Amino acid sequence: MDRLLTKLNAIADQSEAQTYTDLFSGQWKNQLKSSMSINVSVDGKVTGKYITAVGKPEQKESELMGFALKDIITFTVNFGRSLATWSGQIEKDEEGKEKLVTMWHLIVNVEEGDEAELNWKDTYTGSDQFVKV
Repeated sequence: MDRLLTKLNAIADQSEAQTYTDLFSGQWKNQLKSSMSINVSVDGKVTGKYITAVGKPEQKESELMGFALKDIITFTVNFGRSLATWSGQIEKDEEGKEKLVTMWHLIVNVEEGDEAELNWKDTYTGSDQFVKV
């Protein structure tokens, strides 16, 4: 009986991991036309690429990494001169279609020597909504 319960728990754990693996893995686009490709491993590690449609990053395609758990996710992108982090949750719109609703923080590197004067304007905060494409 104990072995059966252990197997059933393992299957349930795999099923739950598979759920958020499938939920987040794929191609996404936000309201500003930035896009990302996400892969989620069974242990919740997120990897992928982010292609920004805004700003002036050093490169258009940047590495993405983070974590997913159930229907929540957090990931960070290194844009070269700045770092951005998104955290969000899957929600359903009025039509029942899933969307990823996030809040983000972006911090820009301020050069040594300018920090005392410019650090007040190095961090930005906003929100994005992504849909699978």
